[in-house]
Amino acid sequence: MIRIKCESNSATQSRLQSIVNSLFPKGSKGVVPRDTPLNIFVKIIQFIAQERLDFAMREIVFDLLMVGRQIKIILTPERMSIGLRAFLVVADSLQQKEGEPPMPRTSGTLPSGNTLRVKKTFLNKMLTDETARSIGMSAYFPYVRRVLVEILRALDAHYGRPLMLTNTQNVTKEQEINTGERKPRIDLFRTCVAAIPRLIPEGMSPSELVELLCRLTVHMDEELRGLSFQSLQTLIVDFPEWRQDVLAGFTQFLAKEVQDTSPQLVENGLRMLLQLITSWKNGEPSSNTITGAGVKQEALAAVVRGAEALGLVMLCQCKPYPRRLAVHVLRETKCLLEKLQLTGDEPALIDAADEHVPQLAERCLPLLPPAEKQAVLAVSQPDLVWVAERSHAVWTASTQHDETSTKNSWSGSASNGADPWKVILFGLLERSRVPARCPSTILQAWPILHARIHALFTIIEPA
Repeated sequence: MIRIKCESNSATQSRLQSIVNSLFPKGSKGVVPRDTPLNIFVKIIQFIAQERLDFAMREIVFDLLMVGRQIKIILTPERMSIGLRAFLVVADSLQQKEGEPPMPRTSGTLPSGNTLRVKKTFLNKMLTDETARSIGMSAYFPYVRRVLVEILRALDAHYGRPLMLTNTQNVTKEQEINTGERKPRIDLFRTCVAAIPRLIPEGMSPSELVELLCRLTVHMDEELRGLSFQSLQTLIVDFPEWRQDVLAGFTQFLAKEVQDTSPQLVENGLRMLLQLITSWKNGEPSSNTITGAGVKQEALAAVVRGAEALGLVMLCQCKPYPRRLAVHVLRETKCLLEKLQLTGDEPALIDAADEHVPQLAERCLPLLPPAEKQAVLAVSQPDLVWVAERSHAVWTASTQHDETSTKNSWSGSASNGADPWKVILFGLLERSRVPARCPSTILQAWPILHARIHALFTIIEPA
């Protein structure tokens, strides 16, 4: 492409055809030469696209992505990875007006034997029909978005749902994931997920896409977990119109799919939920949130209250760490409700709770060892955050976060089985207190609580 710019079109065309057929033989599942880093093929397509965009897209990328053919199972993962990456690289360089791609450099080698590569930053902005038109990609863009849906669904069916850590038999097999025929398919899955939200698959509803990304945050493959959370985070930070779908989807996912039998996943999930709420709180306000119609505001309030309801349920955890995370979730939902001006009819739950904490803390004094008693009396206005941060064993009813210690300094028997955290929680949930002030959050908390207790029942009561 670069050397011979004066030859005839037909000569170029036939040479290109022979190059492409050698690299990506028709009807073959792989590429030639095999075991070559995929980015080299991507680079070659980028060079061709620089001179012959239509040829690169229709003759190479479409063929690699199997555009126009039905995809039920993934038979050519490397070819698809190359096609998708080539499309993104070409779109990026056109949008950034980079001109001719640089010739491949001889890569330096690091002491570890790995090659030194210059990290290129790719665009995060969603590729829209308008942008595609402005960079001359509109003839190819819808096809790639449509085929992405099929690839994602096929990958999810065979390498997504079956490989989740919520499925207990997968927990012990984490190291086996990247072997054999799985490896290239997991690589393709990573490529597809990393492309979101730059490419939004067409024909997949926002809730289906969010549900897929949420599930992948508990995938056996660590890199896939990170990429899917990154995509959710980017949707919340940069695309206000997606915020409701992401927060509602992630809350539902945690409430329904991540059970208390997997404490580590519960903690990770709460950390991610906290991050998503904080990202929304710190994000640019979207134009329609403040001025939106009543129905819109109602739907918005229900989503934020749903996250608050999950936070409330998680206060029932017996370990201190998830409770702390839950209290922080309640604190961040309060900030978000205030930012979105949604506290008119109902206060944030943590505000309703904090009114009663001092009086309930006093109720606990007879149950506390001397040092804790002193601490309560010394603080003028104890609140839920303060109580959650207490680390003495009396607050955890002897279930310390560190399961390695066999016996705690303060055992349940010494406190006659008393549990001050329980006293405070039950006190807050007396009908005249938090439930009277925050009816809509309480209403959303009940089904979550019921489903979680139901899931534990068979374990506690095997008969």
